Amino acid sequence: RTTTMRWLLVLALVAAHAVTLGSAFSPPSHFSFVASRPSSSCRAPNLRAGAASRLSMSSRWANPNWRWGYGIGLAHDEAAKLRAKLRSSEQRSLWLDEMVSPSGGVDWEEVKLALALKWQRDRERGDDAIAAYNQVMEQLRLAKYEGEEEDQLFVKDMEARLRFFGEYSQGLVLDFRGKQAAESPEAADSKDGRRRVIAAAVLEGFDFVDLGL
Repeated sequence: RTTTMRWLLVLALVAAHAVTLGSAFSPPSHFSFVASRPSSSCRAPNLRAGAASRLSMSSRWANPNWRWGYGIGLAHDEAAKLRAKLRSSEQRSLWLDEMVSPSGGVDWEEVKLALALKWQRDRERGDDAIAAYNQVMEQLRLAKYEGEEEDQLFVKDMEARLRFFGEYSQGLVLDFRGKQAAESPEAADSKDGRRRVIAAAVLEGFDFVDLGL
């Protein structure tokens, strides 16, 4: 009986020691092995379709989904919209005035698309003017004019080629600049005002209003 009591005492001590060891090596309560949802600050941004579209449109030519020259892609879709918007000569004339006007609200990316469509349409003309502007079109297609400084180069490259239209281009520049200055002298002297005048002169050099895109 004495031996039995000793064994029971030993077993009780072993059990108590095991409990002590188990609690010593158990993970703290603040550790969790269950995957939890990341906090809002750690999640990847969830752009809605509209926001993503606006983001892509802010740099169209550098967007891999732009796909200029293909039958599918953002370029194809936006070109179809712009052609429908500028279907008639009256619509094109009004759009050109709004584009040059400081209060017109025509987005510069839309202007670049109009220029590209015009150059694309006239590429078979075979004269010196379209040959010169095809060089600009290629740089535009390669997204070489994306960025503030690059955009200024785009305007400079277009302006340098106005000479292929002869004295007619000088009259166009003076006319469009005069319209701007009449509405806002400050806008006429701004970088944005200048690039719009040059773009308008290039478009009209290729008979934009009469012949369209």
